[in-house]
Amino acid sequence: MDVASVRVTKEEKEFIDRLIAEGKYSSVSEALKAGLYELMREYRSSNLPWSTRAEVRRYFAQKGRTLKGLEALHDEED
Repeated sequence: MDVASVRVTKEEKEFIDRLIAEGKYSSVSEALKAGLYELMREYRSSNLPWSTRAEVRRYFAQKGRTLKGLEALHDEED
């Protein structure tokens, strides 16, 4: 694991300290990593071909259904 130094303003440091005091995070490192994870999630989601549920539904509705249920794959014995 790599180590990185980060410069923060007084206001940012006070905010992080408040989050730690409230018990949201146990350390400065944990709080900063949470922010980084959120940034990574936003970046990944911004690269998706859709941005709303309606667009996701429309996308999959237009795709042909390639998978079928198990009943279509084999005959059940009576």
